Amino acid sequence: MLILALFLAPLSTADLATDPQVLRAPSPARAAAHRVLHDRDPEGTLWSRGADWKAAFDRGGAEFTPYLGSTAPRNFPLRCAPPSVTVGGLPVALDTLAVPRRTADVVRFDRGSIAELYLLSTGGLEQQFVLERPLGAGEIVIRIPVETELEPVVQGAELRFGNALGGVIYGGATAIDAAGRATPLVRSYDAGTIVIEVPSSLAREAAYPLTIDPLMSAFGVWSGSAREESSPDVAVDAASGLYLIVTQVPFSAADHDVLAVLVDREGTPVPGSEVAVDLTSAYWATPRCASVGFGSQFGIAAAVGLPGSGARQIACRVLSAGALSTTLFVSDADEPDASAPDIGGCDQSFVPAQRFLVVWESRDGSGDADIRARQVRVDGTPNSAVLAVAVDPAQHDERPQVSSGSFSGEHDVVWQRRLAAQDHDIMAARIGIDATLLVPPTALTVGIEDDTNPAISSPAAGAGIGVGRMVAFERDAGGQRNVVAARLAPNQVLENAVEVSLLDPASEPFDQFAPMIEVDGQQHVLAWCEFDGSRTLVRVAEFHSCVFEPVLGGVTRALASTAASEARELRVAGRIVPLGVPQGALLVWTDSEPGAPRDLFAARWVAEAGVPPRAYCFGDGSGTGCPCGHVGSAGRGCPNSVNPAGALLATLGVAALLEETLVLQGSGMPPNTSCLYFQGQFALAQTFGDGLRCAGGPVLRLGTKLNSAGGSSTYPGPADLPVSVRGGVPALGGRRHYQVWYRNAASFCTSATFNLSNGVEVCWVPR
Repeated sequence: MLILALFLAPLSTADLATDPQVLRAPSPARAAAHRVLHDRDPEGTLWSRGADWKAAFDRGGAEFTPYLGSTAPRNFPLRCAPPSVTVGGLPVALDTLAVPRRTADVVRFDRGSIAELYLLSTGGLEQQFVLERPLGAGEIVIRIPVETELEPVVQGAELRFGNALGGVIYGGATAIDAAGRATPLVRSYDAGTIVIEVPSSLAREAAYPLTIDPLMSAFGVWSGSAREESSPDVAVDAASGLYLIVTQVPFSAADHDVLAVLVDREGTPVPGSEVAVDLTSAYWATPRCASVGFGSQFGIAAAVGLPGSGARQIACRVLSAGALSTTLFVSDADEPDASAPDIGGCDQSFVPAQRFLVVWESRDGSGDADIRARQVRVDGTPNSAVLAVAVDPAQHDERPQVSSGSFSGEHDVVWQRRLAAQDHDIMAARIGIDATLLVPPTALTVGIEDDTNPAISSPAAGAGIGVGRMVAFERDAGGQRNVVAARLAPNQVLENAVEVSLLDPASEPFDQFAPMIEVDGQQHVLAWCEFDGSRTLVRVAEFHSCVFEPVLGGVTRALASTAASEARELRVAGRIVPLGVPQGALLVWTDSEPGAPRDLFAARWVAEAGVPPRAYCFGDGSGTGCPCGHVGSAGRGCPNSVNPAGALLATLGVAALLEETLVLQGSGMPPNTSCLYFQGQFALAQTFGDGLRCAGGPVLRLGTKLNSAGGSSTYPGPADLPVSVRGGVPALGGRRHYQVWYRNAASFCTSATFNLSNGVEVCWVPR
């Protein structure tokens, strides 16, 4: 049965979802609003962000930037240079090049005779000047040079720097001595300098250390909030069961940050896990994340630079046990404009492959678009040079997607190739563990249809290298967009293609777009956006990972997050947990009522339990013919000397590794004769003895049994190992084929003295 696991508290009545199973997701920006976030850029500058401000600290001083709304054309910071101090009119020697150091939410400049501190809270910065001992006789004057585009205005005890959008409040100053006595101070502003005066009597009589304490905070007149989010992505650490959600959070039109938060299987944010992937004044966009499957190690890639600037780069950082690596620019510095990043990880089952693969689109001034890639180690350093995946100047390749997980160290990349404005094909390539092209660019679709926006899944559990993957994409064949899903065969050919609009007749006339597909631990989960004429919903379907056919005949489920949904930016994460425990798939997307700010929504999808075994390879004339022209009954093997219907192999129980109850049950064989139950790696349909051999490849004998007087037997018996254990099925599952080979010595058809049942294909799942 289908389960949607819910996240956080239900929506309010005003926002009640059409589907009550869909709830607001744990939002990185919303979680971060309750504490200050910190980061350090490659140059060593310290960055911090509160609810409606951000700040930077370097040798040149401190910079406080108020949030003035996401549509503010750019940032309007207030920069405070290192202060100067005089005592009795004489200058005090200070270290004006002190390096800032942060401990928790306190940034400190040790300037010699005084310490300059910034106490950070979600609401603002408290600037402090701490004098550990008297500096001499006379009045103390502290001068703080400031630089800003904001206009200064003195309003009572407050000094405001602002414009039509809002600005910075620099509060009044207070002196507090070691005895706790507080004295208001004179604070003024003179030609770009904030001046704070400490009377000589106070300096002489105070108990030291003496702290001088003004406060900076933001004010604004914008509508909306600093927690608007877009471009979400999600990845799962299979070992811990933790999901990472990343989003793009605007600070101004020219400055977007990337924030992230970890959540558990129930959707509860992990306390203190909020991290700032970027807090700088740069424009970070379209963040994508992936996991190596263990150790809570996540790779995060994003495009850095203003859209339309023609000078964007791709950056990557690795989050490991709560700590971020230094920003690595994976695209070459002299590379043309880089955008549309994606990232995949390698799972722990292949330990030497603990790395990430970042792919992106690269454009030059002529408009040509190429696909490039680079491997990154889990410590955030490069593992390879930039790989040219598709760089033919005669082709226009764009929007790459990489399989998010890999058991082998190999990754598949898909993208769209533009042939004309309304004519695109889907392309694919495979990149090896050594960052070389194993399979060069290959066209997956050709023809007059316009195929765009491809997505590719991780391989299914136990499927082996190069198999178990599915591809989904949009197809426009006359003005209506439809989503197509298909199996990607090892030879890079699409098989079992399904147009998902045909799965549900009610969806057939609607526009479908933005597909995502991933393995949820047992099945492939396909999700897409669908516009039904009045609102845009998220719709989900499941495919058997072994047979690549829709589950339950193609039943789909619509998820609506608001009463008038405008769902966008859909992403899906799913992965296998070690020892075969299914993880489920987490779907995240943004949605809003028309005209309202976008919010983040999520649902966790848990697969149908197992895939029913499938009988095949019959002696009933429906496929390969039996020897001697014999024809048995429907769904059975070839006729034998005592049963013209043929022998039947059936199953009972469940093929789930942690809850296995599977029994192979043979019947319709000669009485009191021996038979062999065996397992094969793949399906066959070849004449063999008096019947058909249906299971091929490496064959493993499960056990020999003696048929009853009624010509039937079973495996396993009371003293036998379970089928999966005897057959060596790996913990991650996989597809196996079974058959019964039995003795039939009577002269019947050929000179052989044996026959076989039909075959049964079993898709083993972890649980």
